[in-house]
This record gives sequence, C-alpha cells and structure tokens, in this order.
Amino acid sequence: MRSMTGIGRGKSDRVEVEIRSHNHRFLEVSVKTPTIVTGYEGEIRKRVARMISRGYVTVAIQIEDEDEGYELFVDHSLLSRIVRLRDELVRRYGIQDTLSFDTVIQLPGIVKFTKKEMTQARLSRQVMAALDQALAGLIHSKELEGKNIERSIRKSLQKIKKLLKRLKIRAPLRRREKRKRLERLLAEALIKATPKKMAEEILYYVDRLDITEECARMESHLDLIEKALVETTPGRRINFLTQELYREANTTAAKAYDAQISQLVVGIKEEVEKIREQIQNVE
Repeated sequence: MRSMTGIGRGKSDRVEVEIRSHNHRFLEVSVKTPTIVTGYEGEIRKRVARMISRGYVTVAIQIEDEDEGYELFVDHSLLSRIVRLRDELVRRYGIQDTLSFDTVIQLPGIVKFTKKEMTQARLSRQVMAALDQALAGLIHSKELEGKNIERSIRKSLQKIKKLLKRLKIRAPLRRREKRKRLERLLAEALIKATPKKMAEEILYYVDRLDITEECARMESHLDLIEKALVETTPGRRINFLTQELYREANTTAAKAYDAQISQLVVGIKEEVEKIREQIQNVE
C-alpha cells in the first residue's frame, strides 16, 4: 500500500530533480523544466506513469550553473594588433610602455567568456538519472506513509469486527423479544384468528427484522478489505468496499428497531468513516 502523498529528490552532475505527489482522483503529471529540456517532457511523463497510478505529481527540474560550465577565449588577432600599435606608439612618440596583464584583460573584446553547451545526449542521461533517483525516493516516501495508513485501517477493521460480534449476539435476543411482543399484540388484535394465521403473521414481521444477511455481507466486505491491504494500489477497491460496508450498516440500523443494535451500528459507521477518510490518501 502506498500513500498518494510523498516527495523524492535526485541529482546527477548539474541536474537536480524534485518530485512531489498529492491527492488526486486520477494521475496528472505537471513538469516544470528549463527550456533546454522541454523536449524530454514526454519521456518524463512516461517514466512517472510507469511508477505511479494515481495522484497529482509535480516534477521540477533545475540545471545548475558552475564555474566548469564556462571557458575563456582570447582574441589573439586583436591582441597582436594592439601590441603592434603599442610598439609603434612607443617608438614614434616615446610613450611609456604600461601595457600590463591587468590592462589587457580589461580591454574590450580581448578576453571572452563562453558558456559550455552540454551535448543533448549527455543532458538526457543526466536528466533521466536524476529523475529515476527522485522517483525511487518518492516511492519510498509513499510506502512509508502507506504503512502508517495500513496500520490505522487495520485498527478500525478490528474494532468493526468486535462490534459485529456483539451485534450478532444481540440480534437473536432481539428477535425473540420482538416475537414475544408480536405474539401478545396479535393475540389481542386477532382474537378470532387461527394459530396458523397468527404464526404466519409473526413470521412475516420477524423475518423483516432479520439482519443475518447484512451481518454476513459486512463480514465479507471486511475480509475483502483485509485482502486488498496487501496490494500495491488498493485505493479504488477499498473505497468501493467501504461504500458497500456503510450501506449494509445503514440497512442494519433501519431494520433494527433496537437501541442496543443502533448503538453498535453507530460505532461501526464511525470506524467505516475513518477508513474512508484514510483511503482517500491511498494510491
């Protein structure tokens, strides 16, 4: 199980990549890159999609500028012309020679700084290497958070099972109580009715109050949720199962007509809500 929330970072030489993931119904990838690497967006999205199935994912790429990224260029032709001019001025006019290194490098056009352009092949390798590192870190972050969510969900499942156990103990007692009450009421209302007719009426109303099937379906949903917890991306599946579990709990409450059962169902629904809240952050 993996959370949809996480962060991962990667670096390869001058390229840094940061990936953040947040809750989202589907997979949506936003890529923020310098102009020089915009051509790689398609491959970046494919790599993200291979690793992540749901969430809003932001990929931010930066390329660092370093001293090694520049080289010096000396215009020797221009410098030679300046030196010849200096020699001529010294010889013809007796001007003092003050042409020093500091003076030369300050002359316009003599020394030029040019930025080294990284080859596309090398840039591509660095971007993808940093991206893979960031993705690995993101997955690790999502899995750590996923373990915390799984522990929380399992606690809620155990509480629901205990409440269901108590509910199943109470259900037959309540049926007997309702049956006796119906027998008394029917005996008063249907004085002339035959015993068979009374039995049919009692059975009809008692069966309408039976919650055995609802309890069985809730237990089945709990088992399916537990099995789904070991999957890598169970978010949608568990979300559906919690909806079904909540529906069965509502049906049980509607059929109960019993304060104790209603109280137990409220407890079940509270735990189901906790699971539904947690599962919204599961991939």
